[in-house]
Amino acid sequence: MLVEFYTNEQPFPHLLDLGYRAVRTARYKYVHWIKFPEQDELYGLKRDSLERRNVAADPAMAGVRSRMRAELARLVVEALGLKTR
Repeated sequence: MLVEFYTNEQPFPHLLDLGYRAVRTARYKYVHWIKFPEQDELYGLKRDSLERRNVAADPAMAGVRSRMRAELARLVVEALGLKTR
């Protein structure tokens, strides 16, 4: 019997192939669709815990969306072991 073990230096190589990435805080959940960014999702979890109302396109939520997207980018860089300047 031959068993091969494959490892990758990147701790989360599966992150590279997902069609979306998401981040969640106590107040919000943000989903970024890589190939379809116009379909990004943002939910206010305090008022909409069942995630029925996507507020990503709401101009009043632009600041929250921007902060969540920046946090998501930071987490992806961290998970891949990359450094930012």
